[in-house]
Amino acid sequence: MQDRIDAVNVYYAEVPLKETFAIATGKRDAYRGLIIEVKTKSGITGYGEAVPVPYVLGETIEGVSTFLLEFREFLLGKNPFLRLEILKKMEQISAPHSAKLAVSMALWDVLGKHANLPLADLLGAKGKPIFTSATISIGSEKHTIESAEKLINAGFKALKMKVGLDLEKDEKRVKEVRALSSVVKIYLDANQGYSKEEAVKFANAVKNYRISFIEQPVSANDILVLRYVKERSPVPIMADEAVKSSKDALTILRADAADFINVKMTKEGSIEESLKLVNLVHTFNRKAMLGCMLSSPLLISAAFSVFNAGGFDFADLDGFLTFDGSPVTGGAYLKDGRLFVSKGNGLGVSSLDRRFVRKL
Repeated sequence: MQDRIDAVNVYYAEVPLKETFAIATGKRDAYRGLIIEVKTKSGITGYGEAVPVPYVLGETIEGVSTFLLEFREFLLGKNPFLRLEILKKMEQISAPHSAKLAVSMALWDVLGKHANLPLADLLGAKGKPIFTSATISIGSEKHTIESAEKLINAGFKALKMKVGLDLEKDEKRVKEVRALSSVVKIYLDANQGYSKEEAVKFANAVKNYRISFIEQPVSANDILVLRYVKERSPVPIMADEAVKSSKDALTILRADAADFINVKMTKEGSIEESLKLVNLVHTFNRKAMLGCMLSSPLLISAAFSVFNAGGFDFADLDGFLTFDGSPVTGGAYLKDGRLFVSKGNGLGVSSLDRRFVRKL
């Protein structure tokens, strides 16, 4: 197939949140990311999204936007269907992971629109609706109960509670949510907030509340500490921030330091790497979740297809749940606790909403 990239634009995207999003490592009042727009000679436009995460990968909006603006000179004139060659070049120059994902997404989007197929079809899957968890950020017991009731009534079958700041308060919040429903699944995410001793104590405190797993309870920088917790916890332990690549995952799996692995496309750096990683996890007979950062319906649309293609065991794809608007038209949307994608080819995104994006 022949075509040529004629233009590459980079946009800063910002969308306010309906409520403050609080986790163990900080608070956010808005989504902030980058969108790359790739236009071809044949008239196709593909979109990709970068969500730089300083506390996980050390990436920033400023650094990733600078990279993308410089890298577009390499992209101009290239055949957009030679995706793997372009991604190999990005690997060779140590491109930021979120930038690689944005380019990967945009090139897949171009291919889908050229072939008149949704991304899920291109990946050999069917785009089936996904039951995803919904996140409850750290807050008071009153906030937690109100949020849980609202999400359960909205049809969500799994709730992911952020914990990690105060062990005793966290345990009380979990107890209150379990009292609301005996059937809703509860995931806990400490975002590295506990010491190893606190993590073990917390796991034992919540073990009777039928918790599916506790995600990254301790620092991501010490696999031995993670294994210490995993060996003593009555609740399955999931690694997240400790896994920034397939190499990291392999190290953790070989060390038997976690029961489950959280795959995030932003960390892995491409659609291809994310699918490679879930296959690796399943090779070790472990379970994998496809998760996300705060992300727009553009990135979550790609995640929808990757989940369906990869056979993941858990979905945590509510990245835009509390957005007060969207930087794109189309893409992923939530209904009755399930994730869908708008009808259309590629990623199902037709345009940008200029109220939430600014060209760089």
